[in-house]
Amino acid sequence: PNPKPQTPNPKPQNPNPKSLKNKLLEWVIFKLKNKINYRNIKNRGLKFINMNNLDREQLIYMAKVCEQSERFEDMLGYMKKVLDLGVSLNVGERNLLSVAYKNFVGVPRSAWRVLQSLEEKEKKDVKDRSEEPNRDVRLELLKQCKKDTEVELSNICQEIINSIDNTCLKKAEENKENDAKVFFLKMKGDYYRYIAEYILEEEKADVAQNITDTFAEAKMKEQAIFKRPLC
Repeated sequence: PNPKPQTPNPKPQNPNPKSLKNKLLEWVIFKLKNKINYRNIKNRGLKFINMNNLDREQLIYMAKVCEQSERFEDMLGYMKKVLDLGVSLNVGERNLLSVAYKNFVGVPRSAWRVLQSLEEKEKKDVKDRSEEPNRDVRLELLKQCKKDTEVELSNICQEIINSIDNTCLKKAEENKENDAKVFFLKMKGDYYRYIAEYILEEEKADVAQNITDTFAEAKMKEQAIFKRPLC
C-alpha cells in the first residue's frame, strides 16, 4: 500500500504586534498605578530580625546571607548599619558595601535602559498613525514612566554619594587609610557616571566635571600609595 502523505508541519505563527503593544501598554499603566516611591534604605533589613540587636560580626554575616540569597536591599541595610557603627571597613567589607549598592541601583538602571529603548522605538514607528490611535498615549506613558525612574535613580545615586562623602571618606581620612580613600573615590566616580547616563545634555557638563575630578583625585592618591606613575 502507498504510504500516507505526510502533512507538513504548520508554520509557527508570529505574535500579533498589536497584541504585544497592548500588553506593553497594560504593563506601563500597571507600573504607573503601582509606583513604588524611593525607599529609605538606611533601616532596611529582614523584618523578623532586629538589626539594633546585632553586633558588627553578625551584621556582616547577615549581609553575606542576603548577598547569597540576592536580597540586595536588605544587604545594603545591614551594611549601612555597619557604617553607623563608626568603624573602618576592611577590604572584604568594602566589597560587600559596593556589591550591595551596585545591585540596589542596578534594577532602576536596567529599567531606564529598557524604557529608553521603547520610547525611541515608539518615536520612530510613525506609520499607520490613524490605525494606532493609542500611539501618542503610549508614548506619553513611557515618558512618564521613564521620568519616574530617573527620579528614583537620582535619589539613590545622590544618597550613595552623600554616604561616601559624609561617612566612608571621612572615616578613611581620620584613619589615614589611603587604599580605602582610593576605593571610595572610584566608587563615587562610578555613581556620577550612572547619573550621566540619563540626565539632559545641558546638565552633563557639571556631572562630567565631577567625574573627572573624582577619578583624578583617586589616581593621585593611588600614585602616592605605590610611589610610581600608573600605566
